[in-house]
Amino acid sequence: MSALGNASSRTLPALTNYRNILFDTMVHAQDMAIPLGRTISVTPRPRRRVRTAP
Repeated sequence: MSALGNASSRTLPALTNYRNILFDTMVHAQDMAIPLGRTISVTPRPRRRVRTAP
């Protein structure tokens, strides 16, 4: 499959799920930006607190 075919795919890569795909995307964006001398601002947001059953 060509690179364009992979880029247009809407399926998740192996070993990736909907919980970690955003983190994976941010990390790889930084991997590309740093050698180009660019910065990508990633502002951390606090996670929501989830109430657990007693």
